[in-house]
Amino acid sequence: MEMCETVPVPTQKVPVSGEYDVVVCGGGPAGIGAAIGSARGGARTLLVEQLASLGGMATGAFVGAWMDSPGGPVFNELCDQMLQLGAATRHYDPVRHHKPGRVKFHTETHKAVALKMVKDAGVDVLLCTVAEGAWMNGDRVGGVFTANKAGRSLLKAKVVIDATADGDIAASAGAEFLKGDPDDGRL
Repeated sequence: MEMCETVPVPTQKVPVSGEYDVVVCGGGPAGIGAAIGSARGGARTLLVEQLASLGGMATGAFVGAWMDSPGGPVFNELCDQMLQLGAATRHYDPVRHHKPGRVKFHTETHKAVALKMVKDAGVDVLLCTVAEGAWMNGDRVGGVFTANKAGRSLLKAKVVIDATADGDIAASAGAEFLKGDPDDGRL
C-alpha cells in the first residue's frame, strides 16, 4: 500500500501515567512469561496488551492447541493449572517415544488462568491498551507511549521488553528489521 498524502500531526503533551522497573509490551505467551519472570525476580512490572485478554493468538484467535510444548517453567505452570481444572488435555507423540507433544486447551479458561498467574506474581496489567511506540531517553529506550480509552500516556521504564507479535516497539526505537520476503519484500 502506497501513501498518497501526508498531513502533520499536532504536537501533544502526554501525561506520564506510571514508572516501572520493567514494562512488557504484548500479552501473548512470550509476554506472559517475561512479565511473570520479571515480577518474581523482584522487579516492579507492568504488562501492556492491546486485546481484552492475555494469551495472544492462543486466545484472541481461538488457536486452542500448542504443538511440541516448549516446556518452560511458566508455560508448564499454565498447562498444569489448566489440566487440574479439566480445561486442557495433553497428547503424547508416539514418534518421539511418548514425550509430551500437543496440549489442547479451553481458550476462555486459558484467559482466566493466565490473568490470575500474572496478577498473583504481582504484575500490573493494562488490557485494551495499544503500545504505540518507544520513548527514547537519549540513546536508550526509557519507556513506551500507550493509548486506550483514557487517552495517550507515557509509561516510563528502566527496561522495556518487546513481546509484540511484530516487534513494534523495537522497530519504533530504531532497531533493524526485515519486512516481508527478503528477496522481493512481498508480504
